[in-house]
Amino acid sequence: MTTAEDDLDKEDIALLSLLCIDNFIDSSSSSSDETSGDSDDEALLLKTATALIERRTMPKIGSFVDIVLSYDNQEFRRNFRLSRGTFHRIVDHLAGKVQRREYTGGRPQLTLEKQILIALWYFANTECYRSVANHFDVSDSTVIKSVDGIVSAMVKDKNKLIRMPGVVGAIDGNYIAIPGPNQHHENYINRKGFHSIVAQAVCDHEMKFMSDNTGWPGSVHDARVFRNSKIGKRIINKTILPDEFHLVGDAAYPLSQNLMTPFKDFGTLTRKQQRYNFVQSSARMVVERSIGQLKGRFRKLKMLDCTLPKSTDSVTFCCILHYICITKGDILNDEEIIMDDHVNNGPGQQGIVESGNQKRNNLVQNL
Repeated sequence: MTTAEDDLDKEDIALLSLLCIDNFIDSSSSSSDETSGDSDDEALLLKTATALIERRTMPKIGSFVDIVLSYDNQEFRRNFRLSRGTFHRIVDHLAGKVQRREYTGGRPQLTLEKQILIALWYFANTECYRSVANHFDVSDSTVIKSVDGIVSAMVKDKNKLIRMPGVVGAIDGNYIAIPGPNQHHENYINRKGFHSIVAQAVCDHEMKFMSDNTGWPGSVHDARVFRNSKIGKRIINKTILPDEFHLVGDAAYPLSQNLMTPFKDFGTLTRKQQRYNFVQSSARMVVERSIGQLKGRFRKLKMLDCTLPKSTDSVTFCCILHYICITKGDILNDEEIIMDDHVNNGPGQQGIVESGNQKRNNLVQNL
């Protein structure tokens, strides 16, 4: 093993060599019988000695993980889209929960911190597996295993990390672009013309996701996704909120006692109904902003490059991390938010529940 003293000796030798060469060249520069071969030897010796010194003074670069962990909070957040504090909370939560393989030789298993950093980098950027592997000096398969392991561990704890408080929330759907599936790919083409799955999200006034339902083909409208989701069934059956509370959604959702939607505007709305629509739309913007935060933070959601089952878990994983970030006050700046790919392709106001209609009319009168 090379010691600091060994390095010092090498530097001293190199410096002494340079000094000897300089003296030799000075003393022999006037000699007319110097051969070209001797000059070549001197040049080679000078080059070697110079290289020794440069090698000695060149700062050593640690692994990419070491460099990342030395980032200040601003630099860390710029690369991973969340703060160092949020990262350490994720590490603490997953300690002992990520399955470790039995060591059978070869490279030792990655630390939990490195696995989480790999997963965060993958979702925070739009790079392919190979590019991520190059950053972290691991194989493509190691990146895939790390991402899958971290996603699986977080999704299993979804109900522990995201709880629905008894407050009003907003609901909306969004497209997550995916590669065209091998089977029934036409079902996944949305109204905008690209392959996607639908992500239904419910968030509270702080933009924290309280519920998500992901995986329906892109051609399926919001109302159908809602009716088949757990939260949709509970709202329809009136088993989730007292009558005085409700979620707000756009016109694609069915009006009910616990889900308020806007009036269809055919140019005949009263002033009070227009006022209601304005207030309802303002309240609904929180979920659109929350989804914008989600996509702005985890840029991989612009286009997932994995299979359908993995796509569903990937979106849920990002929603969980988003919840943790919001809870920690880790909010993106306005310019980082991505507001696009809103679904809003439902049949509109079908299946109106009369109790919901009465409640909406009462709200109109009381605004």
